[in-house]
Amino acid sequence: MIALAHKGTENAGQVAAVWRDHWGGDLVVSRGRVHRPEDVRSIVASQGASYIAGLLTWYRHADDIEVVSLDSFAENNGVGTALLEEMAARARRDGARRLWLVTDRKSTRLNSSHITI
Repeated sequence: MIALAHKGTENAGQVAAVWRDHWGGDLVVSRGRVHRPEDVRSIVASQGASYIAGLLTWYRHADDIEVVSLDSFAENNGVGTALLEEMAARARRDGARRLWLVTDRKSTRLNSSHITI
């Protein structure tokens, strides 16, 4: 079972560690904006009492929400899908007009996904 927890900016230390380990630094640049760990919110996926299975970070600007990063540490277990579906539900609840998810060509599994908000 995947448990999801919404975190605010207090989670910046964990976000910075994941970004360094998986993305090579503690900044993410997307759509002309520099994102820092202390500026994003996150959704943490866990399986069991202490195993962190995934992390989705996001930023809201006006009526748009952007998924800044998506990391699944348990491939083929539905973690990434659960994080994206929860983000889409949050976007709907919060009245966002748009949910942005920018990918690169290497993200073939993600590029074949489809989630409706």
